[in-house]
Amino acid sequence: MNVHGGADVRMTAGSIRDARFALRSAHYDAALQLLEGCEDWEPATAEDGVVLKAETLGRRDPLAALEYLIGTDDVFTTDAGRFARDVEAGRLYASVRDFPSAKARFEAARALASTVRDGPATMAFHDLRMSWFRRECNPDAPEISVALGHSDASIAAAVYTIRAWMHASNGDYRAQVVDLKRSLACEPHGDDPIDVYTAAVTLHALARVSFETADEEGILAAQQSLALLAWTPDGFVHARSVRPRAMDVQRSPGVRAVRRLARHGASGSRLRCAHRSQRDLGTRRAR
Repeated sequence: MNVHGGADVRMTAGSIRDARFALRSAHYDAALQLLEGCEDWEPATAEDGVVLKAETLGRRDPLAALEYLIGTDDVFTTDAGRFARDVEAGRLYASVRDFPSAKARFEAARALASTVRDGPATMAFHDLRMSWFRRECNPDAPEISVALGHSDASIAAAVYTIRAWMHASNGDYRAQVVDLKRSLACEPHGDDPIDVYTAAVTLHALARVSFETADEEGILAAQQSLALLAWTPDGFVHARSVRPRAMDVQRSPGVRAVRRLARHGASGSRLRCAHRSQRDLGTRRAR
């Protein structure tokens, strides 16, 4: 221990690294245990610890995460720390549909974006996410190319997934499948895995649209991704909806019927009738 009352910086930095890995792997209790007492760590690691703890809490209860983050405001003393705090607060406010508060936090973060690594790309990603919440479905939005340049592969994967939902809202299901497959194909950079939450939501969407459009390549991609994804109790909520589609879809009488329609030149309106419920999928799943 040091005079500040926090733990050794090297030890707490290791805890943050391991907690981030646990969060990305959907082991939320393990992440929270590693971050226990992070509010009292050295300033060099306390800011990162608090933001990561808020993100972890937010996977289960965004309101509780907001309450926690607001209550630890005095921890943040650096530009990088305040940027990360405001971005996370904005994301949590958006998750509970308090869009005015989300906008205010994002604008505060934007003023600091040029001072931190990936700042502009981070803001572009959240601008894109807010556009989706507002039902502004432009798959050619300029924010997309900026956000795809983020060094965090999980951000890039999430960008492809959001753009896929935008394609779906415009009725372009083939482009949706392409972007969902791109999302699942993203490779991690460094030690952090692709976020299981993002992958599970993407896999659910790919299995669903591929099933409903009889897209055999999409079905195969969903099956392959399902076999590779490491499910945990925290991530299993998505597995229950994915498995019936991704694993049993080939045997489904429904999909065989859709295939027959497609192969015999059924009209687009007949093939699209199964998709009416999908347009809101992304909004319900976006976090």
